[in-house]
Amino acid sequence: MTVIGPPTADDLAPTDFLDSEHPDVVAFARRVTASATDDAERARRLFAAVRDGIFYDTSELPVDPARYR
Repeated sequence: MTVIGPPTADDLAPTDFLDSEHPDVVAFARRVTASATDDAERARRLFAAVRDGIFYDTSELPVDPARYR
């Protein structure tokens, strides 16, 4: 799939698995990307911060979407 253009409102809307408007999520994203100079750098920093800083156990995945938040 090729993505062309900026994300749409639907792309950025909260979901059952990502409460993107929660104050803690917004604060985390702002803190991680504070000194980034472009969108690509913000994406790299967010990816690394989530990958390296948020522990989850893949052997015990919950079935309740609320537990993912």
